[in-house]
Amino acid sequence: MAIPRYDQYATISPEGGDWLLAPVTTHFTIENVPHEWIPCTHPEGRLYFYHPRKRIYTDCDVRDPRIFAMINMFAKQVNEMVVERELVLPVDCDLVLFLEERRVSGGYNWIYYFADNTTRSLFWPQKCHPVDELEIGEITALKAPYDIKYELEAKYWQHVETYPHGHNISSDVFNELTGILLFASVDCNTSMTSTVTYRPDEVHRMLGLIKTAKAIENTDYATASVGRLMNIWVHNRFLNFHGQTHARLGRDQSVYNTVKTRRTPLIRVLAPFFWNAPEVHLRGLERIWIDGIIAIIPWGGFIGKLQNEWQEFVLYATVLLNANVAFLAIPSVDGGNGSVTAAQISSYLSIVTSVGCIMVGLLLIRQHRVKSKETAEEACRYLSSRKHEMLGLETLAIIYSLPYALLMWGMLTFLLAFSFECFGSNDSRAIFLTAAGWIAVTVLVGWTIITGWESSESPRPVSDMLKELVARVFPGKEAEEGEAVAVEVNSTADVELGDEKTSEESERKWWARVLPLSRRPEVYSHASDPPTATPVRTELPNGSSNV
Repeated sequence: MAIPRYDQYATISPEGGDWLLAPVTTHFTIENVPHEWIPCTHPEGRLYFYHPRKRIYTDCDVRDPRIFAMINMFAKQVNEMVVERELVLPVDCDLVLFLEERRVSGGYNWIYYFADNTTRSLFWPQKCHPVDELEIGEITALKAPYDIKYELEAKYWQHVETYPHGHNISSDVFNELTGILLFASVDCNTSMTSTVTYRPDEVHRMLGLIKTAKAIENTDYATASVGRLMNIWVHNRFLNFHGQTHARLGRDQSVYNTVKTRRTPLIRVLAPFFWNAPEVHLRGLERIWIDGIIAIIPWGGFIGKLQNEWQEFVLYATVLLNANVAFLAIPSVDGGNGSVTAAQISSYLSIVTSVGCIMVGLLLIRQHRVKSKETAEEACRYLSSRKHEMLGLETLAIIYSLPYALLMWGMLTFLLAFSFECFGSNDSRAIFLTAAGWIAVTVLVGWTIITGWESSESPRPVSDMLKELVARVFPGKEAEEGEAVAVEVNSTADVELGDEKTSEESERKWWARVLPLSRRPEVYSHASDPPTATPVRTELPNGSSNV
């Protein structure tokens, strides 16, 4: 858990006070600080308070008598809890107290934790649920306390970053962080699926910053900087199950052994009408959002490519719209007498789909430029909100494919309108030449589609796919060939068994052979994305405490 320093902050009235600066005043101190409390300033500028003897840190303004009394009562109750349970606390540990204001119901939630500087971990003198109370919900497979070891260490380094006063970074920590960054730099430079969430140049700059921090060690600036970097990299270890046999070695690898179900009928029906674009976008989303975790680098590349595609589709749709307007202006296209020809109807459909492509493309471009999705947390929150309970990310993939699908249908209907105009003439020579050109272009386009078809399975040669299609449509010939081979090689019993299987196959309906509808779900390399657990805070009265 973390102190909500950036979410709950103090404000002041814009009116100034009535005071005068005394002569020769050169020393300025913070007034009304209670006895034994030290005011400390974070490198970011936030004022916090530290009690050296009791090793207590707090963001609460202890200069306020009411807040000071509540902090003292809070600390007393925590100490009584330790004594009543006969617990022995580590020698070198800190206590952090915070009063979270309840804006609706009033009062405060009492938040606290202990930080052990020796083991670099947080702990509590009471039992805690890792998800509900410690707010560890990014990973669902928490089987044992060891699974949250690195997350608690990451929270410890966040504690060091938040309260750098009184914490000195040892040379061992500098060496460890340097080693982490060194290997991360090598890994992201040599692996396309590295779990490192930063670019190679960014990791290289971090290495330089560590050298600078080591030169000014034992300062709050160096302590806060190292604490932030350690928090980032140790938290990344937690997300990738560092130190486990099932550790994630690549960002496209899932560690969950769940079975991925087949696509729903929605996308299976719409994909052919959308030129298979939803399937392509869905696989792209599934590759970058693994186990509910997303890295900003692949997400940024994915969205960047989509935005470029949408811009191009809008441009092409605009050109196609102008072409349709020019086509309708041809005198021979208009049938006259108020009648509408087939060429005109096809051109009208092309105009509608072109306008739809432009509108949807502009909306998608604006949505992904205005809404902030520049961080991994924002991207994960965005995908989680768009994920359907049954459909998953299929609806989002379909929306992403709309500009492409509408543009393709606009182009197809425009070509259909042009064909009606060409083949509607009485010149047989022009019809034959145009038909020959159409056949040649159709063959080339079909060849291109078959060769570059993006399938969810491994790519196979076109000849193998054609053989499989022929075998499904004409299973009798394949059975006869298989029977002949069996006679030459196998025994009579094997031949009889082959005949029985062949007869059973021939009894099936032809559509059942061509379209095998009964398939068992296969185990894929990545699992269905688990939901991100939402931390729940329990509202407690002033006299109680919660973690």
